[in-house]
Amino acid sequence: MQSDVKGIVKGSTGKFSATTVPVGGLLQSGNIPKWSANDTNLILVPSTDGLSLEVSTVTNDPGTSFDLVLAGINSAGVPISSTVNVPLTVAVVQPATGFDIKQVS
Repeated sequence: MQSDVKGIVKGSTGKFSATTVPVGGLLQSGNIPKWSANDTNLILVPSTDGLSLEVSTVTNDPGTSFDLVLAGINSAGVPISSTVNVPLTVAVVQPATGFDIKQVS
């Protein structure tokens, strides 16, 4: 399920969080979900409970997006996973259009 995924500007860090579906669904006791991505240029730093993640990108990543996967085991012992596609964008530099003049003293 993909919701609220806006993408990451290359060279920046994106933060992600996950909840179980349905809301309140249980994971196997002691199971910590694992994050993965199909882009080796990323640095993934998961939280200790596995339900949130920081993804750091490099400025020169040649990709335009990556698949982010979260996998775990539900309380019935069945493997579950979800995948979202995360766009990688470049910072847009805008030309100046004028000046903002303020009195400072």
